[in-house]
Amino acid sequence: MNTRCRASGAFWDPGRGKYATICSAVDDNGHNVIMVNCTTGFLSASAPKRSSTAATT
Repeated sequence: MNTRCRASGAFWDPGRGKYATICSAVDDNGHNVIMVNCTTGFLSASAPKRSSTAATT
C-alpha cells in the first residue's frame, strides 16, 4: 500500500499504553485512508493498520 506522510502525527493512547502514529495512504481500491502504527518507544512500531480496524486491536 502506498503511503504519504502529509500531516502525520503521534498521540499517546492510554488504553493501549502506547503511542499511535498516523499517516495517510491509498488502499488497493484507490481510497484515501488513515493508517495507524503503535509503538512504546519509537524504536520499532507495529505493522500499519487502517484506522477503522486499529481501534479494536
